[in-house]
Amino acid sequence: MVDILEFKKKGIIQREVILTNKKTDESHTYLLRAFLPGDEEGMIACVKEEHKNSYFKKFFYDPVLLRKKAEGEEYIFFVAEDVTGKDIAGIELLRIFKEHGEDYIEPASQMIRKNHRGFGLSGALVDYTYEVAISLKPSALFSHVAMYHTITQHVCEAYGMVPVGYEIGSFLTEVMENSFVMEKIKKYSAGTLCYPVEHKKPVTVYFPTELADYGASIYEELNVPYHMVTEKEVVNITDSAGVSGAFEESEITISRENEINRYITIDVKKAGDDFYEKIKALIEEHIRDGKNPDGWVYHLMLDIDTPEFIDQYHRLKDMGFFLGSLQPLCGVHERAFLYMVGDLELHMEDYEVTEKFDVVRSHINEFYKNRK
Repeated sequence: MVDILEFKKKGIIQREVILTNKKTDESHTYLLRAFLPGDEEGMIACVKEEHKNSYFKKFFYDPVLLRKKAEGEEYIFFVAEDVTGKDIAGIELLRIFKEHGEDYIEPASQMIRKNHRGFGLSGALVDYTYEVAISLKPSALFSHVAMYHTITQHVCEAYGMVPVGYEIGSFLTEVMENSFVMEKIKKYSAGTLCYPVEHKKPVTVYFPTELADYGASIYEELNVPYHMVTEKEVVNITDSAGVSGAFEESEITISRENEINRYITIDVKKAGDDFYEKIKALIEEHIRDGKNPDGWVYHLMLDIDTPEFIDQYHRLKDMGFFLGSLQPLCGVHERAFLYMVGDLELHMEDYEVTEKFDVVRSHINEFYKNRK
């Protein structure tokens, strides 16, 4: 992946599009471009109209911090400027992941002002920003989309993105404020999608028997070379404990803790002899004996391109974890996301989903219902 600051310095292509509202026949000309100083207030207005003060990326509410993020190495911000009205009609960002062997870009945070909906601006913005993302030559694009409407799901799938799972329980409904109606669901999940870009190396993945059909369906849909090894084909699967004859300490970090949405991400750099004890201790800070009255979710990232994953999966399932998503082609390792929700009711059947996301949902719902 190229140097992002150098890429920004050279200038990012702009695109002018004329879009027509199919219901009213009204036409607007939009300039799709990268962030420029002075866009801050228009972007903040876009976020506040959609989410009021509840959006989890808090830098969108602070013009100074927003500009700092826009000019840094982690994000590329884009706007759709209504040429006639000179206002910001929509926004989107690309987040660049290149640490710890990662090599992917996440298109995220697309928001369209209400008076600019119905023109096809969402699709035009996706086509434009994805073209920019692909020009950076990451291994893949990996994105999250809302499950309380299908607009972004349809747009991403139309581009060729493949649904690969759900980021379970990432949004606490009671703190969300947006223009979509939400009923009894206490916590909404985000859908996850993947689009291969530069990933050409065949991958080998290890799956427990009960996950094999799901895993195969994802890699087949992605249309990339892969080899799947199931537990029936693996002999003498053991976890890393005791292999060296000396105690090996796990390397586990909490990479994200969101108090507002009650969501914790655990990153596993090394699973040693104390792996399960450490995981159990982290979980029991909020979930004890399966009880989870406050709706906390624990999100555990594990490599699935190693045979150890099979044993890890079974032991974690015995603790109450279940598979929620894969993250294929996004770096040096293929990954799976396991979740602990205790007795939290997800009501995934009430999500608004496309046909492809419905197929994935049926798998994930079974894993959720069969958790220990």
